[in-house]
Amino acid sequence: MRARLLLPVVTCVLLAWGRIVYPQDVSYQKAIIGSWEFHGEDILEIMHFDKDGTFIQKFESAFFMVMGQPGPIQTGTWVVKDGYLFITMKTSTPPQAESLLGKTFQVKIDRIDDKTLILSEDNGKDSKIYIRKK
Repeated sequence: MRARLLLPVVTCVLLAWGRIVYPQDVSYQKAIIGSWEFHGEDILEIMHFDKDGTFIQKFESAFFMVMGQPGPIQTGTWVVKDGYLFITMKTSTPPQAESLLGKTFQVKIDRIDDKTLILSEDNGKDSKIYIRKK
């Protein structure tokens, strides 16, 4: 009798498995909203995530200033799924990154809190630490 009850339960769990939302996704989705800064060696990257699922990414550096050019500005959409941030590039100004338009990139969310966002590539070696912009 016990085996008969176990089979339907296991079947339901397996069918639902593909529809499970990782609990941290909901909290990550809320926590990421706002502006974040990454300070690289010679560049400042600013990412702003809106709650409507869109983003703006800006780059600033001395190189762009000396050349009299604005840094690139990219826009697109974002979503958090299975502990990863997926961003899809929609526009780029100036069109330096045209080859990236329409492509979706994923990075692992290693940590996110009120002040810090740490994103890494799948290899786990290349991490970026973003600080919440006030």
